This record gives sequence, C-alpha cells and structure tokens, in this order.
Amino acid sequence: MGAPLEHFPRDVTAEPSASQEGRASPPATQRVRDLPMLDGLRAVAALLVILTHSGFLTGTYAAGPLGSALARMDFGVALFFCLSGFLLSRPHVAAANGTAPPRPVRRYALHRFVRIVPAYWVALIAVVVFMDHARTTSAIASNVLMTQVYTGDLLPGFTQTWSICTEVAFYVALPILGVWVFRGCDNSLRAALVRLALLAGIALVWTGLATGDLLPWGIKSGQWLPGHLDWFAVGMLLALAEPLARRGDARTASVSTLLRYPGTLLGFAAALWVVTMTTLGGPLSLEQGSPAQAISKEVLYAVAALIIVGVGAFSSVATSPMRLLATPPMRWLGRISYAIFLWHLLVLHGVINAMGIGEFSGGFVVVSLTTVAVTVVIAWASWLLVEGPLLRKVGGRTR
Repeated sequence: MGAPLEHFPRDVTAEPSASQEGRASPPATQRVRDLPMLDGLRAVAALLVILTHSGFLTGTYAAGPLGSALARMDFGVALFFCLSGFLLSRPHVAAANGTAPPRPVRRYALHRFVRIVPAYWVALIAVVVFMDHARTTSAIASNVLMTQVYTGDLLPGFTQTWSICTEVAFYVALPILGVWVFRGCDNSLRAALVRLALLAGIALVWTGLATGDLLPWGIKSGQWLPGHLDWFAVGMLLALAEPLARRGDARTASVSTLLRYPGTLLGFAAALWVVTMTTLGGPLSLEQGSPAQAISKEVLYAVAALIIVGVGAFSSVATSPMRLLATPPMRWLGRISYAIFLWHLLVLHGVINAMGIGEFSGGFVVVSLTTVAVTVVIAWASWLLVEGPLLRKVGGRTR
C-alpha cells in the first residue's frame, strides 16, 4: 500500500533570487519542497546546544534529573548533522533518479562557503578580541582554516566549532559520497542501503577505537567526520526514502504506516534520548566513558535523530505534533540558528562574567535565559549584515 499524499509537504517553487530574475520558471523536477518544520527544528537544535553548555558552565550537570537532561542536550549536534545529511543529499538523489540534472560542484562549493565561512570568521574575530588565552598565532590560524578539531587548538568561547569542522568535512566529502551512495538507487535500493550501512559501520568502529585511544591521532579524533558518519548517514537515508515514499512506492509502505502515528514515533525517540542518560550513554560529565558506552550513545542519538527529522520532513504540518516548529517565529529562529550556534558560547562566558556568578557556581535559569536573549539579538544582526546579503548575492536560498 502506497504512502498517502497528505503525509508529505506540498511542492512549492522557490522564489527567484536576484540572479534568477528574468529566467524561465524551473521545471517541476527542479522545484524545492517546502519543509517548514525543519526550519524550526534547526532552532530547537541550537537551543539544545545552548542549554547543554549553560548547564555545564553553571555546574548544573550534577543537579539530579535536570542535570542529566542538560548533559544529554548535546543531542542537538546529532540533529544538525542529520538535517545536513538529509537536505544536502536530496539533489544527489534527484540526479541519481534522473529527475534533475547533477548539481554543479563549483556552485555547490560557493554556496557552502558563503553560507558557513564569512559569519564564522566574524564570530572568530570577536572571540579573539574578547576572550583571554585566544591570541596565539597557531591557534588563530587553525581556527581561520577550520582545522582546530585536528590540531587541538579549540579556542575558549569557540570550542563548539569542532562540529563545524566536522560539518565542513562532510561538505567536502559529499560530492563523492553522494554519487557513490545513491548511484542507481532508483533501481537498486538495496545497494544504496548497504552503502549507507557501511558508512554507519565505519562511524561505530571509529568511535570505539577513538574512545579506547587506539587511533594514532588520540581520543579527540572521535570528533572527526568518520566518528559521526552515522548521524549524516541517517539523514542521507531519509533523502533516499523521500521520493519513493512520495510516489507511493511499495518499498516504502512501512514508512507510510509509521507516519500514521507521528506522536508515537516522537515518544519513542524521546525514550531513546532518556536511555542515553543511563550508564548506557556513558558519563554525564566530560569524563571519558568506555568504547561500548560511546558506541551505544552514538547509535541512540542516530536513531532518535532519524525519527525526529523524518517526522518533521514527511508528516503533514496540519496534523503533526511538531507543527509549532512551522510557525513564523520558529522558522525565523531557524533561519538565524547558525549564528546562534556560532555566538552562544562567547555570550555565555560574557554573561557569567558580567553577572559575577563565576563558572560552575549555579544560576542556570538566569544565565541561560540571558544568554539566549543576547545571542538571538547578535544572531539576527549577523543574518541582516552578513549571511543574508551574501547569500542573496550568490543566488543561494535564504530560508
């Protein structure tokens, strides 16, 4: 039985950018499907990261169930990676299916550069100016080049950017990975699934070896792309399933069935997240856990992210438990979520110092609320002055 059409968002044609004005409208195969709940989900992921860092720096990780929950809000990174795997893989799936031409690598690289690098460099300048111990030449150079996750030069107030380094590594690998994974996927779904399973397997093996300090680059290499390929791979899996499910392909009948119960799916994802707070997920502090715990946490986060992003992408906005994410305020926050991610840790340090609270000395509620408010204002300015204008200039999507 095929998937009912109402389970999936409608097609919309993207508004033309300045560089597209005067051109003919794109054919139906090149239309962009509006996925409004995923915009809001970006905002949720950014908020989770702010809360986990606020919980850590205020010493709240040790405060019972609340501390356990805050410690596991680093799940926001898994959501970001899954979203990237899904959204950036969709053109590769369309090209493999013959419904759209291959995406020019040069244009893709330009859009990724403009989307990520200028705003990143602006935030980096602020970190170098305002944070102590952030002015060594080698550390600054590593951060400018986004190699700090490999050199270990993570700057105070900018340590969260390890994940941006990993994200950028995925951008670089995707033109090759996308062609390899999705080659002939319309006719041979099994082959694509095997390749995705291989990527996930690489991540789990790498995570186990890195956690056990069995890799020549040390424990920190667990943060590199190979250690989180599974989080990207589950997003790529959703990109593979999307066109099949939309046209009612019998191979995705189970997807249609599951989407009849989005609330149950989200409840299961929440249960998996709660399980990570137990010993299965490893220590709640920065203490190193066992390889088995690291692998367990990696898998639990991957499956939870798969479910949440899948419900956000495939279920109807009108009936989805996640429909709040499609409201204009949440979509706006999602639009500026990258800058929120970039600036929040610098702001968090500033708020703690300005309030005279001191690190690990409590005050989670007032510190986190203030950090969110100030960060949103700065992120909005970043969007208005840096990200938005540059994206419009290169004809990139600003939503």
